[in-house]
Amino acid sequence: MEMISEPDDKQFMIKFGAVWLGFFLYMFIATDYLFIFAIFLIVGFPFIVYMLIKKRELYSDGNVLKIKKGKKLISIPIENIQNIEKFTVEPGGYRLNFKTKTVFGNYVLFLPRKASMFKKHEAYKSFLHKIHT
Repeated sequence: MEMISEPDDKQFMIKFGAVWLGFFLYMFIATDYLFIFAIFLIVGFPFIVYMLIKKRELYSDGNVLKIKKGKKLISIPIENIQNIEKFTVEPGGYRLNFKTKTVFGNYVLFLPRKASMFKKHEAYKSFLHKIHT
């Protein structure tokens, strides 16, 4: 079983979200409730929650894709993968779409594992090859 995505960074997202929300909440109150800071709160909070829920850690194990959910790995057959497309909101991110609904919904988000700054890891490349053949 090989990891094909970057390691889970939920702790970072939680810390980033707390700083993000804290800063804009402070600015909203400190500027006598200036509306522009409320927009950052309204847009930022759902986005951070969305990224925490949909972004996953992926593993390839033969003809099975294993997706981390909490401390467990959920197995999904490769035949259930419809396609992989770029996720434009997060640089370098991808969206893995399923043919049928899974416990994760119709798709998951992930960052592919990298060997270096500009080169994708061999495990990720072989996973893509399995999907497209």
